[in-house]
Amino acid sequence: MDITIKKHKGSKLENCLQTVPQEIVDLIIDIGVDETKYISELNSFLLTCSLISRSFHVRARVHLFRDVEITFDSRVQKRAKKALNILRRNNNLVLSHVRRFFLIIDFAELRRRRAKTPLWRRRVAGCVNHLRRDNFADLLRLLTQAQLEDVVVKTKDPQRFGYWNDAMTQNVVPLVSALCSQQTVRFVCFRTIRNIPYPLILAGASSRNADELMMRNVSVVSVDDAATDGNSSPTLKTLELTHSRFPSSLFSAFSTCPILSCFARVTSLTISSPNSVDQVAPFWKIVRSLQLLESVSLNVSTGSLPRIELANTVRLDQLPHLRSLKFTVTSKAFPGCFNDGLGEVLVFLQPPASSSPIPQLRSFELCVHSKIPDDEGLILAFLLGDFLPNQWRALDATLMGVGRYPGLQQVKINLHFSMMRIMAMLGDDEQREMVERKAMVMRDMHLLAAARRAGSIEFDVETPWTYQFRDPFV
Repeated sequence: MDITIKKHKGSKLENCLQTVPQEIVDLIIDIGVDETKYISELNSFLLTCSLISRSFHVRARVHLFRDVEITFDSRVQKRAKKALNILRRNNNLVLSHVRRFFLIIDFAELRRRRAKTPLWRRRVAGCVNHLRRDNFADLLRLLTQAQLEDVVVKTKDPQRFGYWNDAMTQNVVPLVSALCSQQTVRFVCFRTIRNIPYPLILAGASSRNADELMMRNVSVVSVDDAATDGNSSPTLKTLELTHSRFPSSLFSAFSTCPILSCFARVTSLTISSPNSVDQVAPFWKIVRSLQLLESVSLNVSTGSLPRIELANTVRLDQLPHLRSLKFTVTSKAFPGCFNDGLGEVLVFLQPPASSSPIPQLRSFELCVHSKIPDDEGLILAFLLGDFLPNQWRALDATLMGVGRYPGLQQVKINLHFSMMRIMAMLGDDEQREMVERKAMVMRDMHLLAAARRAGSIEFDVETPWTYQFRDPFV
């Protein structure tokens, strides 16, 4: 979009820009924000726009102060004081533009600081801290006056866990709970934090207008006497409960009655599979309570799934509105793990003999990520152990299990292997075996299409193999 502004002789540029309608100015800045990829470039663009004229300044300020990001470390009080001074300008005019709050906890810096500080100095600091003004707490109280839409609490390093009590004091819990339970909040997220207090999760789940709650790689400290507001109506539509290591406390906390009442309207669920026998019942209690569930995405932890208990407990056919089913399997680079992952998928796909396959299921997707190490000797050891041919056999069995569902309209199979390096090491016999297995999977996909079990079938393997199949009858 090209816009030309004509400047009359003797007139100032700022006066010419004032004649541009505010709707056009807003559109120019909004398009610039959408097309900017990097944060540094975005801030530079918004600062430049704010200096052009008053009309540009008004719209640029909306985007410039939309996000408030605070890093919690040893210097958090100084950062909070600076943020307070900015947000309180012009009778809290800047505060009215805040829509998203990000609390990023730097556990690594806090540990290094604590290790370098002598014990006697930490004790003295703990005794006199109550005499100092808590700027961070004041900032949280001030943000409760903003019309927040997103509240995100996460660690600075997504690969490392941190314990909530190692950074936060007890008086922070009600302040963060107040932020999560605001009427304008739509999205609440906690990531990579251990031992999160249960009231925080309950506040986010029971918020009056919240649409999405994300709990990724967290553990929860359960509180038995917590209760929800009886007058609040559930509004959550999307729920994510995933944990790569220890889902036990997560399932236990979310299977309690007070918080389950907040999930009555959830239609989309992303959840990790249980890795122990005692977690099967809480896992199924959560899933079964979501009677309006339409989409389920299950992250399968290979090698530890209690298959017998799941086969006797989990009944996906009891979800009357289920339309979409997705499985994500990540193998851990040892022989048989891939087969274990697909075998665990079959546990969910094969209902008991007394029930029929899910008739209302319309979409099925399988994503497999194989993490084969870079060492060539280990790769050759896997190949000598008949690793890859077994993968194709397991995939063949999985596809035959998918074919039992009569109402399928879409099937997607995405396999991510390090095929380029593997094919370079295979001999003629191994390559011939791989071609046969590939033809077997192609046959399965075409059979599904010919039987009109799937109107759209996609089969994608990481380069050099990529296939897309379409139903010839559609």
